[in-house]
Amino acid sequence: MTGSVTDAEAGTPIASFKFTIGHSQPWNPSDQTPMWDMRSKTGSNGFYKVVIEEEQVPYLRIEADGYETVEAELQLTNGSKGFAISP
Repeated sequence: MTGSVTDAEAGTPIASFKFTIGHSQPWNPSDQTPMWDMRSKTGSNGFYKVVIEEEQVPYLRIEADGYETVEAELQLTNGSKGFAISP
């Protein structure tokens, strides 16, 4: 899955950010608290690419200096998912 990360007000790509993949808890799928990977990856120029390998519901966390952290459930598609983050 690929996607974009942009400034919610200006619409411009975020130059540098971190993203972390997560997934639902395998022993308790009804618990909405994601389990996050211990390692984040770096995105740049508003672009990210992740490979979903878990069978559980996937989540993505986006973090950028000066912006609110965003966490969202990902829909399994072969498309893309855009995030507009606010300062």
